[in-house]
Amino acid sequence: MKKRIGILLSALLLLSAFGFTSVSAADKTGTKTDEIMSLLMHMDGSNNSTTFKDETGKNVKAYGDAKISNEQSKFGGTSLYLDGNSDYLTVESSPDFALDGDFTWECWLYLTELPKEYYVIYSGDTTGELSVLLFKDGFKFNGAWTPYTDLDMSCTNTPLLNQWFHFAITRSGSTCYMFINGKLIGTKTITKSYTQGAASIGPIGVDDWHKNTVDFKGYIDELRLIKGKALYTTDFTPPTEPYQYSSTTNKLKVVLEPKEVLQLSVDDDLSENTKLEWTSSDPSVATVDSNGAVTAIKKGNTVITAKSADGTYSDSVNVLVVDDADDYRLAVDLKVGKSCRLTIDDYTNTIPVTWTSMDPTVATISVKGKVTAVGKGLALMTATDSSGNVIGQIYVRVRE
Repeated sequence: MKKRIGILLSALLLLSAFGFTSVSAADKTGTKTDEIMSLLMHMDGSNNSTTFKDETGKNVKAYGDAKISNEQSKFGGTSLYLDGNSDYLTVESSPDFALDGDFTWECWLYLTELPKEYYVIYSGDTTGELSVLLFKDGFKFNGAWTPYTDLDMSCTNTPLLNQWFHFAITRSGSTCYMFINGKLIGTKTITKSYTQGAASIGPIGVDDWHKNTVDFKGYIDELRLIKGKALYTTDFTPPTEPYQYSSTTNKLKVVLEPKEVLQLSVDDDLSENTKLEWTSSDPSVATVDSNGAVTAIKKGNTVITAKSADGTYSDSVNVLVVDDADDYRLAVDLKVGKSCRLTIDDYTNTIPVTWTSMDPTVATISVKGKVTAVGKGLALMTATDSSGNVIGQIYVRVRE
């Protein structure tokens, strides 16, 4: 049985009035596709901080003197600074890094010294690797498999020095594309799948194969990996603002007040919880124990993640801690007598759906998804498929 994180709410929680609610972040785009936001790091924080956050909830560790710096920034006032002396970040191994189809790697770079050979990104295990390297005379995208049969893509565009530039690698179908500042600088046919492994940012060489590699020296900002979609295949205008986390699911949050406790589960049998590793992306906001019990600490946002030991299962729930949880409920807002329409697909009505309202005295919903506000209150609209599985839910708030 496929496990999904669910929410068992203790007394006083806002959702308790509606009983058990299942929440899943397995589909991180909020659609039935294979597109996943695998990594998103804004490199935000206080100057000289060594704490780094991945918006998708993966654990990030800093090594050497890797730190947040306000000396240079593309967006947000800070960036990651690596001084070229054994500084780098690692991101825990995840199935999100197993790239067997389309993908997009992109970030902003600011070099303070032209490299002999820098690693910007490295991900892989003993069976192979994916890496992006910079040389003093160009760029290189590398995929290697035991016994290290290279599938390289190289471009002889001299890296820019002492200025920000946007760098992107994408794959659509069997074609890889490389871009500098939105300009296509090379393509190559590469069909191999990249293996799952931990990711490193600005890493040193990890074995004799990488002995000529030196540490990255400079700044990195707005680093993103999207699995399942090539955002760019032709020239484009680089982003002019920080990347947004496009996950519809993960923008929805469970709201807690300080000291409240939330029980999460992955199965009807709560003992299954102890077989997983539970983590909080920000334990100062909320902690989670080995049984999946979340305790709210102070105001803020955190992501609670459950992961199996072999890495084949991972799921997460966003948690928002506020002083007064009664003030928070994301909902469609209607006045009595007004209406709106809901859909599960791209409004083609090709997916068989049964719509229900938890409280028809507040709002009704037609067989085609038209919601009509009836009376003041809050009602949950639910879409189920032909087998009775819940495939979508949204609240409607009605005002007089």
